[in-house]
Amino acid sequence: MAQRDIQVATDFVSPPKPPDLSGLRSARGSDRYGTEALRGIMEEARSTRDGRNVTLSRVGFRVGQLIAQGHVHYQEGADFCQSLGMAMKLPPSEVSYVLFRRSGALTKGMASV
Repeated sequence: MAQRDIQVATDFVSPPKPPDLSGLRSARGSDRYGTEALRGIMEEARSTRDGRNVTLSRVGFRVGQLIAQGHVHYQEGADFCQSLGMAMKLPPSEVSYVLFRRSGALTKGMASV
């Protein structure tokens, strides 16, 4: 196996670096439940063995539900999902596609509540 292939495989299985949640409770409206739920979602994403797109899609759906229920402000939820996608080393265009297209995970999560 070539060195590049080994590096790509290593990058894929490395757990994502967590987004910074320290300033999440803000004037924009995320409540304590929403903040704790995001922490739990982040831990689940870090420990999953699923692929990156599947993980990001699941995260986006769950965060969309929290947004729709009023526990997380839209911009904070979107930023959280984007940060997680980037930490998983997905290209920005792929992160946007998975989360924000018309039938994207964040949109579906918000519509499911």
